[in-house]
Amino acid sequence: MLFSTEQFKRVFRRGRRDSARILFAAAEAAESTVQREIGLDDLEPHYRRFVEDLLRRRGQNPATWCARIGARDEMFWQAILPGYGYRIGLSHWKYVESCMRMFDVYRQIVEKILGGFDRLGPVLDFGSGYGRLTRSLVHRLPREKIWVSDLYGHAI
Repeated sequence: MLFSTEQFKRVFRRGRRDSARILFAAAEAAESTVQREIGLDDLEPHYRRFVEDLLRRRGQNPATWCARIGARDEMFWQAILPGYGYRIGLSHWKYVESCMRMFDVYRQIVEKILGGFDRLGPVLDFGSGYGRLTRSLVHRLPREKIWVSDLYGHAI
């Protein structure tokens, strides 16, 4: 559980009943959320359409772009999901959006400073985690030019 019973009692005693209810609801949601691999097929239809639309608007093909989130992806399970009230669909969309923003920054650097993707040699995605940047890189560079590294071997 995210919060102890004593923490709830203290908040409740101070007259912050609404805050205590919110904390309790968040704790219950966290306990009921099972960490598992999540893909587009696991989302509610409207969130799936949001993610697919975002990918299309950013020049990616939803059928080939890796939208799966691993069961051990700390960025998703420990940062994004709790930040969006443990709503899987919204959190998945925000995760993909963060992937797109990260790639946009990378793309701007490559195009404006390095002369474009066709002029790049091998690329190292250091601290790649579960591949938020790599997911888009594989669509712009040959796979043999992409190297990834992370402390967690299972993340690569």
